[in-house]
Amino acid sequence: MSKDTDRADVIIPEELANPNYHTYSKQALLRYMSYGDHEYQSEIERHRIIERAFKVNFPTGHLFDANLIEHIENYGTPESEQRFNRICRYLTLRGCSLIEANVEKRVDENHRSFRQVHQTFEDGMWFVRTFGKEFGVIGFGRLISEGPKIGELSVGHPVILPMEPLLVFATERLPTNHSPFLSKDGEAEETFCKGAWVEDRFGFDVEEKNTMLEDENGDIKCSSCGREYYSDTVDISQQKYRNHAHLIRRRFVTRDFVTEEEFDREWTRQRGRLDPEAEASIARVYLSDHIAPMRADTDEMAGIPGDSIKRYGLDRIAISPDASVTPIYEKSRWPHEVKRKLSKILIRVDKKIWEGSTEEERRALLSESGAHTMKRFKEIAADDLYQKLPFRSEWEFGELIKHVRGEMKLEDSAFAMAGHGGGVRYAMFSECFECNMVGVEFGDGHNCTCSKCMRQFSGILCVRVECLLNRSQTVI
Repeated sequence: MSKDTDRADVIIPEELANPNYHTYSKQALLRYMSYGDHEYQSEIERHRIIERAFKVNFPTGHLFDANLIEHIENYGTPESEQRFNRICRYLTLRGCSLIEANVEKRVDENHRSFRQVHQTFEDGMWFVRTFGKEFGVIGFGRLISEGPKIGELSVGHPVILPMEPLLVFATERLPTNHSPFLSKDGEAEETFCKGAWVEDRFGFDVEEKNTMLEDENGDIKCSSCGREYYSDTVDISQQKYRNHAHLIRRRFVTRDFVTEEEFDREWTRQRGRLDPEAEASIARVYLSDHIAPMRADTDEMAGIPGDSIKRYGLDRIAISPDASVTPIYEKSRWPHEVKRKLSKILIRVDKKIWEGSTEEERRALLSESGAHTMKRFKEIAADDLYQKLPFRSEWEFGELIKHVRGEMKLEDSAFAMAGHGGGVRYAMFSECFECNMVGVEFGDGHNCTCSKCMRQFSGILCVRVECLLNRSQTVI
């Protein structure tokens, strides 16, 4: 797959349709483009992949397999409504599949599917917010076991599974109508709304008007009753959720997830600042790298005064010289921390000499220079990394190192390695591991290019707010 520009064609190879290979015609093109490949993939990386899949051309002239060609052509042309709908459909089905396939595995409250479902939903909502307006589409969340109506149709066949605080991404075309809303005091709305569904005595819907539309301020509201799209509904099964915090507030209580002792401990720790049901549910259900953002969301929905961003440490810079002071829970930042540690420990080798050497000469060069093996690096760096990165087990630490080793092997990597098995030794070229500029080091003040968002920055802080190098654009 070409990575020269976001507009470059994505070439799907013919061998992916070979029965002896993994039959590609049954997979989504986003997966080939590496969407959701690993747990360290950041939000901005996933968004770039989705946006590129929406805008890029997928040529088929070089292909011969009819099924593969049809599969690709079903995505439609770049930036078309067909392409938009296909990507939305993929994100919906991915969420459903992750929920259904891992029900029993989620006994482990840190199972990867919690993170994957949450990310898939959030990515879908981002995609619709970014590109859906052109097609008159809005996104919402639903439980997999419920199928709220969209217009005159149900959103899909509900899957009967135990209720979990996990949302499936769904879409609806505007203008539309809505299920009757609760009043603001929690009671069924008494006033008539011509945009609300009304059933006759036989259970059939009486004709309703499509009054849910975008107003002059860009908000999606009912032009009849004035309520916004995600308002709480009388029929809970017809609820369309804004986010996971909304779902937890409406549907779950702490005792669904925790023991009495855990409930008391969590509530004591928060000292009554949050609704205990939503707070402890979030703390128990989501992976650690989602807890703080979800607490901030819940604060806002509950109307709690103060700055929830600062309250939960979301204003702290992601990467800084004293990052060990605050543990880094967001896994998308972990590989970068390992590379920073590597850059401080590994010896430097001349790139031209390296590229002109044989494999045997490279092994000899690293051995004679005293270059570290990965085992030696882990012995030196383990204490510092464990202080910064809250590993749950030695296995998780090992998986992170394995992932970083894979990135170090990439063609444009700033790292050099040679050897076999446990005897592989590692070094670095004299260049920045983030942007590959020669003769500089990451964080020394040169004009660096962020490998995640491709924006330029100086020092250790990327200026793009959503980038993992400085999510809150805070300088300390």
